[in-house]
Order: sequence, then C-alpha cells, then structure tokens
Amino acid sequence: MEDRARPEASHAAAGESVTLAVAASVNSSKQDLLRRRGYDRVRIFFRMAIDLAGGFAPPRWPEGFEVRSVHRRDDDAALHATLQDAFAEHYRFMPEPLDEWTQRILAHEHFAPDLSFIVHHHGEAVGAVANYLMPDVGWVGTLGVRHPWRGQGIGKALLLHSFDAFHRAGQDKVALGVDSENAAGATRLYERAGKRVDQRHELFEKLVAPTRG
Repeated sequence: MEDRARPEASHAAAGESVTLAVAASVNSSKQDLLRRRGYDRVRIFFRMAIDLAGGFAPPRWPEGFEVRSVHRRDDDAALHATLQDAFAEHYRFMPEPLDEWTQRILAHEHFAPDLSFIVHHHGEAVGAVANYLMPDVGWVGTLGVRHPWRGQGIGKALLLHSFDAFHRAGQDKVALGVDSENAAGATRLYERAGKRVDQRHELFEKLVAPTRG
C-alpha cells in the first residue's frame, strides 16, 4: 500500500500533505506492526448496535419538518448534496462527485430506498439517511443534518424513524459505524437512542509525503 501511495502523492496540490490510513481492531499484532512502520493511532471508530425487539422510542418531528422515503433518481442529487454538506467538516472528508457517490452509495446491492429518508423544511432538503437492509442486520449507512438545522432533534428523529422502518421490515438487529470524535456529537445521539458499542476499531496513520509548496 505504501509503494502504491507514494506515486499518487505526487499529484497532491501545493500546500497539501498526503497520509495513508489503516484500520485495526483488536488485533494487537497488526497494531504492533503498524507502530514499527511509523504509524500513529489517530482516531477510534465504534460499531454500535441495538436490538429493536427490546423496544425503542417513537420519532418526534419538530413542527415544519417533513420526512419521506427516498425516491431513486428523483432524489439522488438532493440526497448527495445534503449528505456531502452535512459531513463537510468531518474527519478525512473528501468531496465526491455525484456520479461516483451514487455508484458507491445508492447502487449498492443492499441499499434500501424505502428504508432511507430525506427531510425537508419549507421545501429545502435539510437532513437525510441512507440505509441498507443486509441479510442479517439493518445498517444505518450515512445519517446527516445540515449545520443550520442542527440542535432541533432532526438527527435523532431520523435515527428513530429508521428503527421503525427496519422493525416494520422484519429486521430487529440494527447497527452503524461512527467516529468516536464525530464533530456533530453523533456518538452521544446514538447512545441516547439506545445503541451500544459492540466493536472498536482504531485508525492508524502515516505521512506518505510531506506538505508540498
């Protein structure tokens, strides 16, 4: 990976440095290998899960907000713009063109548009969630609320709305991945909704090319 990354680093713009990131969970040998090769642990990510059979709270939507299921193609552009904007300040975020994002997120074989939702406020898309129905688990893929509309309970309502949709679809085991230092406080939101950490993944990073400029 390092050998492949170095030539790619030559394409970096002036003023940018290039790093290579590798995830390691409970594998201590892998972590030791990374440290010996000059990697530092920079972040911790959690996999959180909930068993909906134990019950969950109903969503509460603030007045003036409307939620509906995603309609493929008609909603692709709005969904992309909303989630790209919502994650713009997050760790290691990189803008992604609509066509590439659509192929990676919406063309996935387990993407479930009927279980994914977009929230509008006075006709403007302000929040969304892309969900996946796997054979053994419902997966909350990407959930985000644009900055001006945060702090009103939209994120929690989207999560609980997703729980209800998965439950109605017959899937009571629901999981998601989250950055433990998420800028929008997502970990605390998920804990308040009843999710608990069941896996921990540590991210290691190494400088491949110094800042150019």
